[in-house]
Amino acid sequence: MGPRYKLLEGLPRELWFHFKNLLHPADVENVLNTDPKIWNYVFKDESWLKLALTFDRCSPVLLGYNLGWLRLRGKPQKLYVALLARDYSGDLRWKKSEFFAALQDGWEYDESHHEIHFSSGLTVNVYEVLTGDDEARLPLEKIFINKKGGVYSEYCFYMDKGLRELEPSQILGHGSGPACKGRDMKNGCKLLLLDRGEFREYFVAPWCENRRVKWILGVFSRNKVETSG
Repeated sequence: MGPRYKLLEGLPRELWFHFKNLLHPADVENVLNTDPKIWNYVFKDESWLKLALTFDRCSPVLLGYNLGWLRLRGKPQKLYVALLARDYSGDLRWKKSEFFAALQDGWEYDESHHEIHFSSGLTVNVYEVLTGDDEARLPLEKIFINKKGGVYSEYCFYMDKGLRELEPSQILGHGSGPACKGRDMKNGCKLLLLDRGEFREYFVAPWCENRRVKWILGVFSRNKVETSG
């Protein structure tokens, strides 16, 4: 990261979201795409990632609203992300042993929530890649954030290392169009993610436990709305 962006490293996450919107888009891109190391926090080698690419139209991607903050701080403490693959064949799920063998050291798997907790503080939701479900069932309030401009998140493809912003126009709620608020996603949504110049569709639904949707709109709205536009 260049010296002009070093000043941003110590910013709290909330201030980063506010300050980011005051920057010129080119400056934001410079901050987000500086020396990407995100994948190294999850995998110690690329064996599973390369294996995943051999499956039908599969393209691994990390999704989370504060990936850019990780770039600035360089530490994944309390960071929650989802790993998606969009394997059309559904056969990647049978490669669990290869998946776990490739993970960075110091992890624990919470099978009931499909979450991998790393000693670094990073948590990765792996529901989609380990179940083969067409929809990634996620705690949406941990992946997306409500801003005045609409629902927001960030993503990074394995094959296209640039970190990209996910805007409301790319988050299409089932039956509601672009997601302007978290409630527009309560029944799930389709994500349009740009991968090597081509948009790919990924499907997300709220995580359900004991038949109760774990989607707390009050908490999502109260705690995650930013003051930026």
